[in-house]
Amino acid sequence: MKKLNNGENDEELNGFVGA
Repeated sequence: MKKLNNGENDEELNGFVGA
């Protein structure tokens, strides 16, 4: 999994963090 801090990768994570 990727860790995101700014929510720009939320699409790749399907909202895992950047929901």
